[in-house]
Amino acid sequence: VTVTPNKTDVKLLPTVIYVEDCSDSSNIRYLFGYEARRRIQEEHYESKASVFYEIKRWISSANETEEIRDSKNNRAKPTRKSIIKAYLDYVIECAEQYFETRFDKLHFSAPVKLKEQFLSILKELYKGQKEILSGMESIDEGIAIVYNRIITLIYNDINNHKNQEKSIMILDCGGGTTDLASCDYSYKETDTGVELTLKTGFENGNSNFGGNNITYRILQLLKIKIAAAYRPELIDDGGEMIRLIDKSENSILGIVEQEAKGAVYNSDQANHQVYEKFLDNYRRAETVIPTIFAGNERYRGFEELKKIKRNFYYLWRKAEQIKIDFYKNERVVMDFSGNREDQNLIITDADNYYLYFADEKTSKLQRVSDPLSKVSITIKEINRAICGDVYALLCGLFEDETENHAGRTVKDFDYYKLSGQSCKITLFSELLKEYIPGRKLRPAIRQNGEKEKRESEELKLDCILGSIHYVRDQMRPEMKVITESQNPKFIYNVWIKGTHTGNRQLFDCQRPDKILSVASPGNTKEYPIIIAGKD
Repeated sequence: VTVTPNKTDVKLLPTVIYVEDCSDSSNIRYLFGYEARRRIQEEHYESKASVFYEIKRWISSANETEEIRDSKNNRAKPTRKSIIKAYLDYVIECAEQYFETRFDKLHFSAPVKLKEQFLSILKELYKGQKEILSGMESIDEGIAIVYNRIITLIYNDINNHKNQEKSIMILDCGGGTTDLASCDYSYKETDTGVELTLKTGFENGNSNFGGNNITYRILQLLKIKIAAAYRPELIDDGGEMIRLIDKSENSILGIVEQEAKGAVYNSDQANHQVYEKFLDNYRRAETVIPTIFAGNERYRGFEELKKIKRNFYYLWRKAEQIKIDFYKNERVVMDFSGNREDQNLIITDADNYYLYFADEKTSKLQRVSDPLSKVSITIKEINRAICGDVYALLCGLFEDETENHAGRTVKDFDYYKLSGQSCKITLFSELLKEYIPGRKLRPAIRQNGEKEKRESEELKLDCILGSIHYVRDQMRPEMKVITESQNPKFIYNVWIKGTHTGNRQLFDCQRPDKILSVASPGNTKEYPIIIAGKD
């Protein structure tokens, strides 16, 4: 689908939804993608209307309701799944108009661990309207990314009369989550063509880390620097990152790694030691440029909360733009010392160039124009800001060297595929070498001489083209594709939290066939449950 924002052809549609009119709860009107983003900007990020950015997270709670409002203050309470369907209907309608045909069957790729749940919800949404391909007919999201390369390798090998078995690990760091999947494939020539067997599995993941976490760190850095420019007495060291995170790269890795070896791995706790001074200054910056609008005890009036909401969304949008520029330009690798040439990221904005600052004496919110004129951010500062987070993610994914389904450790795969914008960061690849040999991280699954794909559109298209070729190959008589999905690994321990008796472990992910302890049959009291990481 090609949409046209500002007369520039692109192939990516932002997952943004704006509530245009909810006066009739049975016929709510929304704006999607670039139309939604344009309306938000036209209203200077100060609209009363509800805006949603991360509806992908709703899949696990699709039946819950969301209280929404439009710009005229009409309110409604639709279910999350109805909002999801409205967005998908818009995408399908765009595709049908573009291709001038009606699509009766729909293919959805999904992460391995959520595939069946994801597809069951979609089948419910489109019951009687569209046919949703089953789990056996559709390809996993992670495998779709590498399917084209698998087919290319197969035909190259068959031409050389080879039958082989190979293994691939796919690390996909998306906008809000990170998934680690595996794919074992084998193939052989038959009388009618080629028989391909794919064995897929979920290895690990983090549902709380993705590109949005990097955006948020940049937002925090940006907010601290703005506050330091206008209230220097409030922020330490002028907001300089080399002093706000005053640890070397080796110290940061050591702190995070040490936490990962504890009884229960807690990334927030690890990050607290790395980011303690940084976060303290961020809290001080909140008194200058408030951005917390949910549950704000200090500002409760509707107009004030609207201004605070505007502050947050404007800074978030600006942080996204800086992140994109960072993805394109960063080249500094694990060197915070200043010995290498650094690059300043340009902060420009022709419209909506203002924020609401809290008056030092009255705390009333006052509009300040051109707030970024005294602020600059460099690539090294962003690397320093995200180093602890990225390594905490990798520790959670790889620190446990327990063998996976196929009896392999992380170092034993034949190929590795890094997918998602965040994986393009040099820092990400360098830190990953702590667990995987650097030579294996080279993009092995590609044709000789092919340039590495680094554009975000091409990364997304890899998944789409892989899905198209997979569906096509299932219909080709000369190609027989057999898929097997392994049961997802258990990666969490479960504890019962007791006030007097202490915590008791109920479930150990290393022994999934056993329940370790339960309350006595006569005890009907409800206990809070602690879900802990596998470490």
